Amino acid sequence: MNGQGPHEERGVSHDPQHALELGCRILDSLLEPAGFRLVPGKAGPSSGGPFARAEYVRGNRRLELHFRWTLGMLRYHVGEQSLSHAEYVDAIAGVSAPRSYPGHVAELEEGFRHLRADLERYGEMFLSGSDEEFTALVQKAEEMRARGVHRLQQVEEAREGADD
Repeated sequence: MNGQGPHEERGVSHDPQHALELGCRILDSLLEPAGFRLVPGKAGPSSGGPFARAEYVRGNRRLELHFRWTLGMLRYHVGEQSLSHAEYVDAIAGVSAPRSYPGHVAELEEGFRHLRADLERYGEMFLSGSDEEFTALVQKAEEMRARGVHRLQQVEEAREGADD
C-alpha cells in the first residue's frame, strides 16, 4: 500500500475528521430524534495514520466512534459500563445473528451505512432501553465471553490429549 490508506490509493483525499463528519450525517437522522447529539472528539496524526473520534451523547449514554481509514472501533457506553459493537450485537441477538457492520467497505461512508442498518435492527435497547437493561446486557456479554474462553480451553485440552 506504499504507506497509504486504501482510499488514498484510489486518489481519494484522506481527512479522517471530514470523513467522520460526512459519515455521521448518515447516523444523525436516526440518533438525533432519539435525543443524541454529536460531540466531536480528538483528531490528528498518529503512528497508524491520521485519525478522528466523535461520540453521540445523551445523558449517561454514549456511542463512541473512531475513524482512521474507515469507521473502526465502536463502543456503546451507559454510565461506567460499555460494550463493543460486536459484544452488543452478540448479546442482543446471538453470535450467529446477521449484521451489516463492519461489512465490505469500498467507500468511506459505507461503514456508517452498515452501522445504521445494525442500529435500526438491534439498537432499540441502547437508544430507548433502561440503564438496568444495559447492565443486564453487559452481564450477558461477560457470561458469553466466559463460556467462549471455557470452550476454547476445552478444545485446546482435547487437542493436547490427541497429541499424546
